Amino acid sequence: MTTGEIISIYNQVTAMEKQKFYEVLKNLAIFWEDLTKEHCIPHDFVARKWTNIYRDLTYDLIALEEELHVFALDLINDNTYTNFIFVDVIDKIQFHWEEFIFKKDNDTKEYFRKKIKEYYKKTHNISWF
Repeated sequence: MTTGEIISIYNQVTAMEKQKFYEVLKNLAIFWEDLTKEHCIPHDFVARKWTNIYRDLTYDLIALEEELHVFALDLINDNTYTNFIFVDVIDKIQFHWEEFIFKKDNDTKEYFRKKIKEYYKKTHNISWF
């Protein structure tokens, strides 16, 4: 397997996994919108929280991409890889993506629920969850 083939496969895997991440972002936006409509939360609060979480998630995405890119480049520069090792590396990269996406999805939904509780508690002076 040539270096060019390895880079091409790595880029394809990364593109597929990034697409999954963007789908999760879209679903999180819908989740947040539905949650805030259900509880009649003002738009300025909704927009501010979404902007914060979107910024944080995209920074986390950049950090993950950087980490995986360095990991792949180290393998390529090592020149001792075999096809078997490269398949294992691709599996590890996919695992890291899946773990990242799952964690961000769950953590963000929990964050949104917490922010709704805090907002509701602050503005209505009662707890409803």
